[in-house]
Amino acid sequence: MNVSTLGTLARNMAIGALLASVRALGQLASSARNATPAHRAFHVQAAVTLAVSGALAGVLFTALGPLRRRSSMGNYAAWILTVYLILGVVVAVGVIHGDDVALLKEPAIITFLLGSGAATGIFCARFAARRARGDYSRGPPNMRLKLPGAPKQGRIALPRQPAFLSAAPPPRGRGRCARSLSAIR
Repeated sequence: MNVSTLGTLARNMAIGALLASVRALGQLASSARNATPAHRAFHVQAAVTLAVSGALAGVLFTALGPLRRRSSMGNYAAWILTVYLILGVVVAVGVIHGDDVALLKEPAIITFLLGSGAATGIFCARFAARRARGDYSRGPPNMRLKLPGAPKQGRIALPRQPAFLSAAPPPRGRGRCARSLSAIR
């Protein structure tokens, strides 16, 4: 391995460890003063477990670099496998510490783990692709209604006439009547 590959590996391990354990580290920091020793030990173990699984995911992510660069499907597969590795480590630690193994044989649990891992991996792949393109927007643009010919005062578009002068009178019929143009079509 050359120096650049080792640098990339170290960077991916650090990023994976941080991203996987940031919530547990926050819980650990917030419960530092008023937690019982057992509660604090649980938070420390959760933070360490998630940090180790994130670091392992960084190793896997780096190892799958050629697959990620080959095609978009390879990129998605690498991200999904990385998320599955984190889920697998967390489930394995739970089983080691006495969680019921029979729950892992339930179809609903299997479906949840596989589905959430795939959804999270796809989200991460798309998010990373957007960031790599330089797209730092928060989401779709805010689509405001644009009134043609309306004068603008500040950021608010005002109608040309007051609404009570230009609005059609309310319907007088007692039967069914349309309330909008789209209901007539």
